[in-house]
Amino acid sequence: MGKVKVLSGKEVCLILLAHGFEAVRQKGSHAIMQKQIGSSTITVPVPQHKELKAGTLTSIISQAQLSHSIFENQPMNIRAKVYCNGTNYYTDEIDISSLTITDVKDYCIQEDNIDYLNIFQDQHVVPDVWRYNIKVYKGKVTQLLPASLISYKLNGIDSNFRDRSASDVSIESKVILLVLESPHKSEYVHDEVAMTLKPKAPAQGKSPSDAGGGIKTHLHNVLKGINLTDGCYSLIICNPIPYMCSLGFLTGKKLNKNIRNNVWEAIWYLQDKNSHQFVIREDFVRRCKSYSPEYILNCCTTELSCFVNSILIRNSFNNLYQGYHPASNWNVGRRSVKRV
Repeated sequence: MGKVKVLSGKEVCLILLAHGFEAVRQKGSHAIMQKQIGSSTITVPVPQHKELKAGTLTSIISQAQLSHSIFENQPMNIRAKVYCNGTNYYTDEIDISSLTITDVKDYCIQEDNIDYLNIFQDQHVVPDVWRYNIKVYKGKVTQLLPASLISYKLNGIDSNFRDRSASDVSIESKVILLVLESPHKSEYVHDEVAMTLKPKAPAQGKSPSDAGGGIKTHLHNVLKGINLTDGCYSLIICNPIPYMCSLGFLTGKKLNKNIRNNVWEAIWYLQDKNSHQFVIREDFVRRCKSYSPEYILNCCTTELSCFVNSILIRNSFNNLYQGYHPASNWNVGRRSVKRV
C-alpha cells in the first residue's frame, strides 16, 4: 500500500464526485457526500480543511469503500505553453509531482481541451542584467561597484540591486558573463489575488546565503579561480531559461529540485517543428553572443550545468569556467572554479 497524498477537503470531494458521489449538503465545516449502491446509501462527511490529516483521510477512504490506491501519490503531469521570440511552443507532459491540478489550475490555459501551464510567456521573462563594474589589478578584484548609481525605480528595472539592462553595456566593454539556470520565486512579485507573476531581475535574494547576496559578498573570492587579465569589466548575470522552472511560488519554501529539473529540461529541449531548431537554447546562445564575453562562469546547478557547458562549447565560446551556484554554496566556502 502506497503513501496517500496530502489533500484538501475540496480535492477529496472532487475525487469522490469522480467515483459516483454527490454533494448533498453542507453541515458546519463538513461537506456531506453521498452515493447510492442498490438500496443502500453511503454517506461520507468531508471536513473542508486546507490539508486533511492522514487519519482523517484514511477514515474517509474506508467510509467511501474506495480503493486506497485512488488517493495515493500519483505522477502529476502537465504540459506547458512557452513563448520564445514571437512564437509559442508546447512541451510534452512534465512530471510536477507533488503538485496537484488544484495547485496549478489558476495558472493554466486550456486549448483544444488540453490544460497548459501558462507562466512562460513574454510577460514572465526575467531579463539579463548588468549588475557590477569590476576593476582587476594584478589578478585580483580591487573594486566592485553597482552598474547603476540611481535606484531601480528611476532606472526602470525592478531589482533589489542597482542593475541596468544587459543591453546597456558598451560594445567596447569587457564582459564577465555569470550564468545561473532559471529564476526562482524571489525573482518575481506574485500577486495571489490577481494570480499574476511580475518578473524582477536575476539573483534577488539579499542575504549572503542567497544568490544575490552571495554574489555581492563572495564574487571577488570566486573570481580568484579565473586567470583574469587586469582591467575593467562589466558583470552580466543571465539565466539560460528566463522563466521560473522551479514553480517555487506554488511549492512553498523548500525548493523542489525534481520539479525544477523536469520543467527546465522540457523547456530546454523545445524544438521548432519546421526548422528543427532547439529554440530556447538557440535564444540563449544568441544572447551570449550579443554580450561578447571575455569570460563565462557557468554556475548553473550541478544537475543542469552539463547542458549549458555542452551548448557553449559547441558554439566555440572561449574562457569557459565551471563553478558552484552562488545560492548557499558560496557562503559555505564552495567557491572553487575550474576551466572547462
